[in-house]
Amino acid sequence: MKKLLTAIAAACFLIYPCVVSASYVIHLKDGREFVTDRYWEEGGQIKFKRYGGVIGIQNDQVKGIEEKEDLPENEGNEDETQATREKETPGKRGETEAKSKEVEKTQGSEKTEKTAAEKEGITKGTEKAKDTGQVKEEEKRKAEQEKAAKIEAILEEKRRIIAERDKISSAFKKAKASNDSGKKDAYWNKLLLLQKELAGLRERVKAEHSGKLPYWWDDLR
Repeated sequence: MKKLLTAIAAACFLIYPCVVSASYVIHLKDGREFVTDRYWEEGGQIKFKRYGGVIGIQNDQVKGIEEKEDLPENEGNEDETQATREKETPGKRGETEAKSKEVEKTQGSEKTEKTAAEKEGITKGTEKAKDTGQVKEEEKRKAEQEKAAKIEAILEEKRRIIAERDKISSAFKKAKASNDSGKKDAYWNKLLLLQKELAGLRERVKAEHSGKLPYWWDDLR
């Protein structure tokens, strides 16, 4: 009888071997743990089989993954946590599934909000760049207008001096022709002042243009 029991035990050992394989404990930052015999990374998530389906957890929610070797399959499976090694009741399983779905829903909502925020940021950035370009263009146009007005004011001053000089020069010639020394001297002094005024204007323009007269100095049209 003893030999018979020994033979039966040996046969059971051969028929139902204790299969040993590696398993992984996925530790989350919120304290939860999941045990699985296989996991993989996809789309920024750690994915593993559970509840007959696949669960995905964002990488930034995973604290670490611990590998457990030589864990008999009859002692742990993908539906157990390493911390308790107890089978979940239907109620607890439903609660865990609900939490997992809520996590995925929250992650999807956060991703949608992030995408919307990024699009809004791009739109605002484009509008800001457009507004900045318009402001710069307006500033450039304003600067050109101010420059043109300044040039015109200088040329107008030059025209006034030359016109006055020509008028006094004509009067000086008449006084000289009539041998009127008093008027001739007065007109001569005025001519000298006008020449000095014109020379001062010329030097001022040269100083503003690196010591050279600009191309528009002789444009008296």
